[in-house]
Amino acid sequence: MNSYFDCWREGIMRWNHLILAVGCTASVALGGDVVWLNVSGFPGDLMTTGDGWSAIRGETPDQSYRVAADDFSLETATQITAITFYGVEVGEPNILGGDWYIFTGPDAGPPDTLVASGAGVPMAHVDTGWVNSSFGTVWANVMEPEDLTLPAGHYFLAFRTFQTVDFNGGKNNNAALTTRTALGTSRAWWNFDLLGDGTVTGPWVEMEQFNLVRDQEWSFAIEGVPACRVDLNGDGLVDTRDVLQFLNAWTMQEQGADWNGDGVVDTRDFLAFLNDWVTGC
Repeated sequence: MNSYFDCWREGIMRWNHLILAVGCTASVALGGDVVWLNVSGFPGDLMTTGDGWSAIRGETPDQSYRVAADDFSLETATQITAITFYGVEVGEPNILGGDWYIFTGPDAGPPDTLVASGAGVPMAHVDTGWVNSSFGTVWANVMEPEDLTLPAGHYFLAFRTFQTVDFNGGKNNNAALTTRTALGTSRAWWNFDLLGDGTVTGPWVEMEQFNLVRDQEWSFAIEGVPACRVDLNGDGLVDTRDVLQFLNAWTMQEQGADWNGDGVVDTRDFLAFLNDWVTGC
């Protein structure tokens, strides 16, 4: 399956995929389906919000350890294929990469236990074609984690840009956007002391303390694929219940029953599914 970067070079627009994923019953996966979209009015809210905040880690330790965090939930075990946060440029930031961190924690927050991270990883900084009324171009900042699989459950995603920082030459940064929505079970969080390795050395603070807005969320999307393809009901087991679920989809000629991806739902898909089911995960 093509990576995000391959798909972009071929001219496939991820943004159309996102809209299909949240607005329709079927979509074409580009490296994974959107399993969580933390923007209620997508993409309109990204173009009208007036909040852009400096979630950045400087290339030297004394510059910045600011990170944004918000919650998300997974209904089934999922291999995360892409993490995208939306931002706007203030000045001309020199972007070196990105950081992502996954925490567990209480439903209402704050983030608590670090379970996975990627610091200073490659980050595609892509012009979405959307224009924010206050800041100009809306950018999609895409990171592709390697070997990140999460069980079903409730999590917190923390993210930021890894960049050079020159406060004397102007505050140039890739500011992350927040929107006026209330998704998940927790509101947006902020931390000024999350080290590159994910060690938290300072308190988590709700964004409400900075702009007096309670219902707000950081703007991000998470893409993924089922961690075990034949575990169709996502219960962590490969058993006859998965076979029955596939048979129902196969009988109804649903897109998901096209197991071999040839565009036709027929007996070859049934045999291909049974082979994978016997192999297990």
